[in-house]
Amino acid sequence: MAVASDVPELENQQQYRVQENSYLYDDHWNPIGIFQAPDPEVIDSWDRISPTMINAIISVEDRRFWTDPGVDIRGIARAFISDVTGGATQGASTITEQFVKNALQEQGNRTVFEKLREAALAYHLTRKWKKVTILDQYLNSIYFGNGAYGVESAARVYFGKVHGYDPNAPADGNKSGCGDYPLPSCASKLYPWESALLAGMVANPSAFNPLAFPAAATARRDLVLKDMLLQHLITTAKYDQGLAAKVPSASDLQQPQEPPAAPYFTSWLRPQILAAMGVKPGDSPSAAAIAEYRAYYGGLRIRTT
Repeated sequence: MAVASDVPELENQQQYRVQENSYLYDDHWNPIGIFQAPDPEVIDSWDRISPTMINAIISVEDRRFWTDPGVDIRGIARAFISDVTGGATQGASTITEQFVKNALQEQGNRTVFEKLREAALAYHLTRKWKKVTILDQYLNSIYFGNGAYGVESAARVYFGKVHGYDPNAPADGNKSGCGDYPLPSCASKLYPWESALLAGMVANPSAFNPLAFPAAATARRDLVLKDMLLQHLITTAKYDQGLAAKVPSASDLQQPQEPPAAPYFTSWLRPQILAAMGVKPGDSPSAAAIAEYRAYYGGLRIRTT
């Protein structure tokens, strides 16, 4: 209860109040592309994320997510016993705790009592936020390796080619495939085995990087698929189909980049737009971060020359 007062501080952070991609347009309101950060995070709303991705992340990270109080009591007990007896360190983290941990790291505001504080904050957060909001924010903010922040970026980076995402197509051109609105999101197109790969990478994006360690990534994906099967989230046919699928290779990768219609123009615009949103030389890191987030994820429609 002593940390309950920290919940408003957490939920009042700019990134959890306003979260929508900002877009660039030319002087005739023709779209140029997303105005994105150097390490971009493409925001998907709940209805633009594949149910298979939701099932995959829950099956491997927190199978009691829909019913737990934000805290895994049994997991905390196991971790406590392991810590005091000198055993291996355990995280005992639910999805809500992981989300809180990531949010506190952004603030640089974690303490020696981090596990207990995160658990208490997670407990209180589940009483103020809907579970779908927590999961949506979590999937939009976690890192999947190879420059992919958030599930939509990850879907584009690893599986964009499979689902018709073309980063070099003009924003108002071919409407097939997946990508920016009005196209369906790439995250909404994910197959169960693709979702399983991404969900498996969350625990360690480096060790389960399919480009660097394809065998480890495949084994991890297959483990997530097995979890999904045992929890009746996929059929046996989908499980077998997933086991036969290959993980992405280097030729499949599509790294995030500036809007292809005008990359140099976009990079020239960036400091001017950030300044217009309130980023000033000498600002504190927290003040600059809030202003930058408003620029990139405040749902701006920016008309240029």
